[in-house]
Amino acid sequence: MHAPVPWLVLLPLLTGGQYGLAHGVVTSAILSALAYVHGDSTGHLDTLFLSSWGLGALIVGAIAGQFRDVREERMQRSNTLVAHLSERVERAERTGRVMKLSHERLEERLAATRWSLSGSVEVAQRKIAELCSRREIGETVLDVLASQAMVQVASLYWAGSAPLLPMPVATLGASNGGRGLHPLVQRAWKTRRLVAVGDVSEASSGSDGAVLAAAPVITASGHLVGVVAIHQMPFMQFQAEQLRSLLMIVGQLGDMMNDRLLELAQQKIVSARSAVEPARVLTPPPLPKAASKIDMTTTATEVSAAST
Repeated sequence: MHAPVPWLVLLPLLTGGQYGLAHGVVTSAILSALAYVHGDSTGHLDTLFLSSWGLGALIVGAIAGQFRDVREERMQRSNTLVAHLSERVERAERTGRVMKLSHERLEERLAATRWSLSGSVEVAQRKIAELCSRREIGETVLDVLASQAMVQVASLYWAGSAPLLPMPVATLGASNGGRGLHPLVQRAWKTRRLVAVGDVSEASSGSDGAVLAAAPVITASGHLVGVVAIHQMPFMQFQAEQLRSLLMIVGQLGDMMNDRLLELAQQKIVSARSAVEPARVLTPPPLPKAASKIDMTTTATEVSAAST
């Protein structure tokens, strides 16, 4: 304690730096108590010296312990952050592996399925040939538009040889265009042309924005049989070139749908005729008795005249 260098102060310094603030303070307190007991036993008790020495040891131990506690807290936070980041990295790796597996499965599925426009049209043609409901046939047509023209929500208004029906015969997605004919639909029906938002004044003045574009369904023979109303589609697909492609696909599918509906109508007519014809009894009417006697008399007279 009375040495030029107070080496005992290193003890609370080392203890606080190794174990923290509490250990440094406890060590300095124990050294102060031992110094007081030693001075009291030797009879050289210097209260002022012991107080200053104990206070210095306490300060040294507290400062070293505080630095150690701050370092440990930062290290603990760093470990917690590293553990959290490691967990997120592990989850990201698992998600990446799942996405890679999903991509491989998608490639296999695409390789095994015909997703081209011609393939979709052929599949739709086979489906339409097996269906008997106008709604189911229209839904098949709209499914092709969804897969090949990126149409998200659409409605099919059909007329055939009659006026255009106010209610759609088939819908794709959550369509809200069932409250009568939209102005764009009426314009496409009257002009026989593809119309879109911005092409007519009705789209901004008298409509509710439920229809973005309307494509007339014109058969190869030039007959207008319906209108396809587009309610939702991606912004990047809403371009003139894409809309022209949509019109071409609609015309091709419209021919299939019109031919199938005409075939179904003819089948109904034939079945109705076949149900009526067996009811008729095809038997010759009987001859009257008077007429038969006259014929017999006339025949006998002719025979006798011939013999004469």
